[in-house]
Amino acid sequence: MTIELLERNTSTDDELVIIREFTVPKSLVFNALTDHGHIKKWSSPKNYDVTFSEGKLKVGGKYSYGMQSGEGPELVMTGEYKEIDRPDKIVYTQSRIDAPSSETEISITLEEHDGKTMMVFHHTGFPSKEFRDGAVHGWNEAFGKLETHLTWLSQMVLRATRGENIETVRKLVRFFEQKRIDEFAELFSENAKLIQPFSSGLFPAVIEGRNEIRDTIQNFASNFDDIRFPIEEIFPLEDPRRVVMKHTGKLRKSNGKGIYENDYIGIYSFDENGKIMEWIEYNNPITAAKAFGLVDKILQLKDGSILRDYLSFEKFENHLTSQICDLLIIARERNIETVRNFVNLLEQRRFDEFADLFSENAKWIHPFNSGMFPYEAIGRNDIRNAIQDAASNFDDIRFPIEEILPLEDPRRIVMKHTGKLKVSNGQGIYENDYLAIYSFDQEGKITEWIEYYNPINAAIAFGLIEKIKE
Repeated sequence: MTIELLERNTSTDDELVIIREFTVPKSLVFNALTDHGHIKKWSSPKNYDVTFSEGKLKVGGKYSYGMQSGEGPELVMTGEYKEIDRPDKIVYTQSRIDAPSSETEISITLEEHDGKTMMVFHHTGFPSKEFRDGAVHGWNEAFGKLETHLTWLSQMVLRATRGENIETVRKLVRFFEQKRIDEFAELFSENAKLIQPFSSGLFPAVIEGRNEIRDTIQNFASNFDDIRFPIEEIFPLEDPRRVVMKHTGKLRKSNGKGIYENDYIGIYSFDENGKIMEWIEYNNPITAAKAFGLVDKILQLKDGSILRDYLSFEKFENHLTSQICDLLIIARERNIETVRNFVNLLEQRRFDEFADLFSENAKWIHPFNSGMFPYEAIGRNDIRNAIQDAASNFDDIRFPIEEILPLEDPRRIVMKHTGKLKVSNGQGIYENDYLAIYSFDQEGKITEWIEYYNPINAAIAFGLIEKIKE
């Protein structure tokens, strides 16, 4: 919170300007400034309580509210709304009901940047400098109470928003399974995107627009008599507008052609109306290629270029205040730093220090291994040896981090990154996309590292493309 007191005209002594920054959206601040239920929580100096607040929020509308300290007299303020531009500006008059000649005017403007709201409070028409100085003190104490109320209010909004978005993700699965495609499509914003980073040219990498997503899903669903997507886990992110879901798929093909199974992890981003505006879906493209008779297309990639989209993903900040204990905040920051060290130590081949980031019985899991690589390595030493063996194939290793996504649970972190590794003996560059989920114990050691990457890219780089046929 930043507080600044300015005087625009020090020669007149009849006005004040208070600038406050709140770490919540301006719509929330505007509501707190104008809704009578909220006004009762903050609009008085520190040792006063608001006794009532009433009126109609419209141009020309009258309002009044009272405040009282202990057993002292009740002070009643009244005025009229002159200008209302929701949620950017409000102008109104104010005077004490027992002194109508002392009418002043208040103008409040709100500007939002990166989820934070700058409030400029301009109060004019004071009869004297002493009157103005008393108002400075009273308003600053009131705005301190407003900050506390906004913190509480943002928590309520955060919980509600996160819960609603999690429910939307569950609906997405349910509507897909039940082939309720129109209702499925209504979960998305008009210009939503479906992104499949592991498409490798087998499927569209990006599908844009609600209608296009609807048509794609409907065409896909028409291939199956029965669709099941059992949810394994939903990860609420620290930013309530984003949700990660891990699930499997078991779909019975039409005309008795068998069962299609795959593993999925999706990252869903929501707009302010609770609509999905971006759906990033990772699945095993080798499994999909086999199911849809596209293995030959993979083999054609052996001597050609791998189709990859270098997608830039917006860096999301946490727009609402999260009031959790200091210990959890420290744990989250510590675990984020561990993930960064993880990348640095791996790039620098400092394998002993790298291994020390893991607990003794840690697991490294590759859900998209497709049988070409070990599904998992168990134990710190086995992980160390596996990493050292893999690194020996490269002269240079780079893993540029695209985004670190702190989950609501501070013991878990999701990281998106790419890989650019120079293969030994001048055999070229190996590139891939990665999504990893890290789980931590109380000591900050990694207990589980689940790594998703495109197995087609890996198979080509390591000369295992023919193994896809198996």
